[in-house]
Amino acid sequence: MILNNATIGTAGLHFDTVNIATQSIGISIAGTTGGGDIVFGDVDINGTNTGTQAIRIAGTASNNITIADFDTNLLQGQTALQIDGSYSGTMTFGDFDVASSSTTGTTGIDLSNATGGGTVQVGDTAAAGASASISGVDTGVLLGNGTNLGFVYGDGEGAIDQ
Repeated sequence: MILNNATIGTAGLHFDTVNIATQSIGISIAGTTGGGDIVFGDVDINGTNTGTQAIRIAGTASNNITIADFDTNLLQGQTALQIDGSYSGTMTFGDFDVASSSTTGTTGIDLSNATGGGTVQVGDTAAAGASASISGVDTGVLLGNGTNLGFVYGDGEGAIDQ
């Protein structure tokens, strides 16, 4: 699914369910502008080639992005979420589950080239709410010297968010 240089209207864009098996990027959002939010319900993305990303935000993007339930199983060299550019919106995941059977080059969240001052919230903020988990990967969360955005992982209690 590619949203490249798209203008999102005030009503936004809403997808109830997204199931993708891909040899490339699952969801690619680049250069989007406009007043509307991009909202996803259940998102299940599984790549088939090394070096792919389940979700990639690139270039300049400013829309708020909400994903209610995200699940992916990474293979060698894959990344679940990569923000590579200037993101100034708020990205919120309710339930966030990343698993991998390979620790070779796998990354849960890559924010090493993320700028723009936006916010990424992975997992909801309620202790009894949905969980956030990243397991079996080489790198859980990758930050860089130039990373410039707010990042929150779960609600802070370790029993559910790991």
